[in-house]
Amino acid sequence: MAKRDYYEVLGVDRSASSEELKKAYRKVAMKYHPDRNPGDEEAEEKFKEASEAFEVLSDQGKRQRYDQFGHSAEGLGAVEASAENEALICSTTSRSNLKMQPSAPRGNLTFQEWKPATPAAV
Repeated sequence: MAKRDYYEVLGVDRSASSEELKKAYRKVAMKYHPDRNPGDEEAEEKFKEASEAFEVLSDQGKRQRYDQFGHSAEGLGAVEASAENEALICSTTSRSNLKMQPSAPRGNLTFQEWKPATPAAV
């Protein structure tokens, strides 16, 4: 079954503020809460769907990825580079060796040639 749009689940516009999201989530959560609808599996599913939607839309980073990529954004951002993060080094087994590191305070990644250190003389 295809997932519904998170904004549709909560009944808000894409431009909704965090306060509007919170208010809409509380309304939907109260309506479909399992304690208010004992034994109703459809209500339980709608409650879980609303909780998932609120979890994504209430987090600015997740919301931005969702707005850009939709449901396919799930799992994106597992590794996010930022100014506070150390350089992320990724050695590959392909023809060229690359390393990724933040190129700017915003955390944009660039690829540069990576050369392994020469072994020390024994």
